[in-house]
Amino acid sequence: MPRSNRIALLIIASIIVAISVVLAIRLGKTHETSKNENLNNEAQQLIAQQQTNDSLRRVSYYRKNKNYHARKQKSYPSVENDVVAHSSTTNQPDKPLYPSKKKLTFDLNKADTLDLEQLYGIGPTLARRIVRYRERLGGFYSIEQLKEVYGLDVQLVERLSSQLTLSDTPLRTLNPNTATLNELKQHPYLDYYQAKAIVTFRQQGGKFHSSSDLLKIGLLDEATIRKIEPYLSFIET
Repeated sequence: MPRSNRIALLIIASIIVAISVVLAIRLGKTHETSKNENLNNEAQQLIAQQQTNDSLRRVSYYRKNKNYHARKQKSYPSVENDVVAHSSTTNQPDKPLYPSKKKLTFDLNKADTLDLEQLYGIGPTLARRIVRYRERLGGFYSIEQLKEVYGLDVQLVERLSSQLTLSDTPLRTLNPNTATLNELKQHPYLDYYQAKAIVTFRQQGGKFHSSSDLLKIGLLDEATIRKIEPYLSFIET
């Protein structure tokens, strides 16, 4: 075959290959475009469905609230209508429509957390702290001791003082001559070192006959002894 013919055949073959590649690329793009369009259509359908569902829920919510307010208005007529009806059906002097709430009073040494939560300014957390501190002390001997509870400020304690009483419930006492180190240090008015000093003093042969004997302990001052004195007992068992 002449050389010129071979060159012509190569050129024709190259052209055919190029045309095939172009057609393949176009077919691929067409398929990808069709696939993207299908995905977009599905996404739009999902969005439309979600919007429809949201609209239905919104309408249901408004209807429900509309019915609720209608029932509420029907169940609770206005105060003005109540006053008019009351005045027209009785010749007695007008009485307060809503009588004032009775002021509650509780024994500070007997009230539980539910009782304390009924006092204005006392929530579940403060109620638990008060009861827990009362247990550590062995009972309250003064309303002023509430100021030692974390979270109770002076103003709140003063406001609550008119609603709290203290009964003759005996306090839980400690005998410094027999109490263990753990029992002494658990009391809020004594720290570990003071409790340890009391135990060491009696181990060395010392004995406490009254609260004033605690002054022999260098770590205890008069203010601390006055605070803890109601919780001390020197009776021999």
